[in-house]
Amino acid sequence: MQELSLKEIQEESLKILKLVDNICREQGFTYCLFYGTLIGAVRHNGFIPWDDDIDIAMPRNDYERLKQYFIVNKDKLMPYVYFDPDTNKDYPYMLARICNLEFKIETQNEYDSGMGVFIDIYPLDIVSNNILKRFLISLQARFFTALYVVKSRKEMLKKRKWFYTVLQYPLYFLSLFYSKGKIYKKQMILIRQSYNNKSNTLSCIVWSGDVFKYFYEKSDIEDVIDWEFEKCFFKIPRNYDKILTNDYDDYMQLPPEKDRIAHHFYKVYRKDIEK
Repeated sequence: MQELSLKEIQEESLKILKLVDNICREQGFTYCLFYGTLIGAVRHNGFIPWDDDIDIAMPRNDYERLKQYFIVNKDKLMPYVYFDPDTNKDYPYMLARICNLEFKIETQNEYDSGMGVFIDIYPLDIVSNNILKRFLISLQARFFTALYVVKSRKEMLKKRKWFYTVLQYPLYFLSLFYSKGKIYKKQMILIRQSYNNKSNTLSCIVWSGDVFKYFYEKSDIEDVIDWEFEKCFFKIPRNYDKILTNDYDDYMQLPPEKDRIAHHFYKVYRKDIEK
């Protein structure tokens, strides 16, 4: 198999983004570029030069509708496949990925779930406007996410900060008493119980590692505009400055040169296609 360069990974993931963008526009699903991809769009009109993936976010309802679209149209959409804990029991995350199965990913410490080149899709859930309630639900959700990720690892990794290395031990012990399916089910029950339709606050509580930030006003996520990204146009929040300042402070400032590296630990290969 042929290993892909960073540029090739970016090109192939961009193809997936174009597909998802077309589906969302046709079906009326709300999405927006998010996290590092949103920084790339605003600061570079494309990828952050050293970034190796694409992040988008969707309100939970549209996130689930996109999932159903991929399930119903699975054959038509091949080789693009929707991955999440419901569709693939070996998949290691509580967010979704759209993967191109013409490629294969090899990771350092995850069991093989069959993923290829991908884009990440982060579900944004309604959380309480009350700061204390929001903190408590985020803390619980983060615990289930950490437990799920630990359960998906082949072995414990030494973290850069000793606290996180030590924290893995009780998580690994607790994970012995739960299947991945049971952890995921508990997480989904927690999310459904936390819904408050009167709230106007959204957060990706199944992923965010910080229980004090990464909260967004619903209107800021739903009000989107077209923005240039790699010579194409995709949706970003109209109020992108507010969101990026909340998440990253001075997001227009380039990081030190030593930190301009990809933060994911995997290799991507093009599968050998039999003719």
